[in-house]
Amino acid sequence: VYKRQVELEPRIGGQLVTVHVRIGDTVSSGDLIAELDDESLQQDLAQADASLAAARAQLDAARTQLQIAEDAVQRRRALMQQQAVSREALSESEQAVALARAELNKAEASVLQQSAIVEQHRTQLRYTQIVAPFDSTIAERYANPGMTVAPGRPVVRLISSEALRARFAVPIKSAAKLSIGRMLRIVVPAFDLELDGAISQIGSEVDPASGMIICEAVIDLSENGTAPPLAGQTVRVWLLSDEGM
Repeated sequence: VYKRQVELEPRIGGQLVTVHVRIGDTVSSGDLIAELDDESLQQDLAQADASLAAARAQLDAARTQLQIAEDAVQRRRALMQQQAVSREALSESEQAVALARAELNKAEASVLQQSAIVEQHRTQLRYTQIVAPFDSTIAERYANPGMTVAPGRPVVRLISSEALRARFAVPIKSAAKLSIGRMLRIVVPAFDLELDGAISQIGSEVDPASGMIICEAVIDLSENGTAPPLAGQTVRVWLLSDEGM
């Protein structure tokens, strides 16, 4: 039996500016837990935005130059039919089109590159905000404002507010009886306790070591509000109205 928990750490390094929670606080999925200093990242994003704007301006200019060059070719082709310009002059205009098209391709590549850089900086900025991955309770707080944190150094430990879950293995021959939501009887031998549960997850592969399918169930404690601490306990599981698995 277990309850989902996680030590929440930042995805980038930096100085912790604010921690919005204390031990014992309850948070919902997506709630802001802590924030890192983002001043330098904001500046990097502003510079990247400026570079992107300049690249887009160059792209517009390249499109204009290509249009001018293509118009010149059309005019000279018309004049050639009237023998008003030489073949050499037309060739020069066609070369100008080729150069203008190459500059356009270069400008388009620059815009794509600068756009990727902007998105990278925006992602880094999002990483300065540490948010709760699921509804939970703050079980431990490891860091305070002013401290330097980094990936691998947790800021808080969260314990899920969701129901207890039981992980169990099922023989392949019993797999056909399994379905999401199927009711179970969960026995905790250590406390001589029987609980109801429902299958919440069915493994998609057979565990190579045991030859069993690993499943999970949500435990119903609605009728056992004063149940003893069950996390870490070994259980036995039966499908209701069926033989033991």
